[in-house]
Amino acid sequence: MEYEATARAELATAGERDGWIGSCTWTQAEYIRRGVPAERTFMVYNGMDVDSFIPRPPGTLRRELGVADDVPIIGMLAYAYAPKRYLGQTRGLKGHEDAIDAMVRVRQTHPNALLVFVGGPWGHAEAYFQRIVRYGKERLGDQVVFLGTRSDVRDMYADFNIALYPSHSENLGGTGEGALLGVPAIATRVGGHPDMVRDGETGWLVPPRQPAELAVAILDALARPDEAARRAAAAKRRAHEIFDIRRTVDGVEAAYDRAAMWA
Repeated sequence: MEYEATARAELATAGERDGWIGSCTWTQAEYIRRGVPAERTFMVYNGMDVDSFIPRPPGTLRRELGVADDVPIIGMLAYAYAPKRYLGQTRGLKGHEDAIDAMVRVRQTHPNALLVFVGGPWGHAEAYFQRIVRYGKERLGDQVVFLGTRSDVRDMYADFNIALYPSHSENLGGTGEGALLGVPAIATRVGGHPDMVRDGETGWLVPPRQPAELAVAILDALARPDEAARRAAAAKRRAHEIFDIRRTVDGVEAAYDRAAMWA
């Protein structure tokens, strides 16, 4: 819905009895802005088994990397999506390059800070992923680590001082998972991120494609660990509230009940 051509195509294929369920407030608002009657739109967050998110004891990642407890670890969990040139994109959707650029600035204050990427290439993006790896090593040397695709991501979160979500376009991304595991979050002000990450309340929000602003937020979070912990605790409460799968089921059921009345 962010691009004119694809948005027009979606709406053009809809009928008068169709309804739309957005999974964040931005999406629902965008449908309405583009002319969909408000009464035919719904907003239901993608649900999770929130009770299964039990924070793991820290240490697994630090032991694997040989990193001391006092070394700040800035983590980002995301697949690497190659830029779509036909949409004018020059950097990947998830903002890997922006995270690297931000960490160059962060290391001026915290020279031992480590940037850890978890997640490999999505689809056929291997060449792009290798380009990110080269870029990261050129700018950060040994202070950036690429772990690739992992099945133990919850263990990884346990050693993150901060979780980054610097996407250029997003629904809610991984903000819910990180929040449920108690990790302070810094996210870009795009799509559904603000539904979960409320600046000053449940994390830090920064403009997309602005590594300098991202660096400022990282430095603030590292400088104020008590404040970071406070925001992380508030985020955990919010994540339990909005991502509970039972709430999702109720929301979808209500949407179908209302849609049944249109027939």
